[in-house]
Amino acid sequence: MVKRAKPKHDGNGGYKRNGASRKTGLNKVILDCGWGDLFDKIAWLALKAGKPVILVNPKHSSQECPACGQVDKTNRDGEKFLCTECGYTAHADTKASRTVANRTGLVFPKKQKSKKQTLPADGGKVTQAQLSIRTG
Repeated sequence: MVKRAKPKHDGNGGYKRNGASRKTGLNKVILDCGWGDLFDKIAWLALKAGKPVILVNPKHSSQECPACGQVDKTNRDGEKFLCTECGYTAHADTKASRTVANRTGLVFPKKQKSKKQTLPADGGKVTQAQLSIRTG
């Protein structure tokens, strides 16, 4: 989120305008933000609404294959997920959200089988399967 704006060459030995000063300002705001405070506010609002909050490490969720478990940077190419090990394919963001849900013990409901097979919608309902909270 806070990578600097890459310079763009204009072909004459100079650089094009790329909005680097605006990006620098945004980076300062992002780094100044208290992410712990943001989580505390979300947890408070969830508690007030009677909803649980589950912390999940999203590391490699968009690069991990749900079929074979292989983690590789080349598995993800933009919006597509293609496992280089077993050939599993899916929409990368949907697959990553399902991976995060599986790490928490939540599952997406099964869809009705139809003649035409499509990827599930990003807004699929998540239901609680089995939740065990570890302490310590």
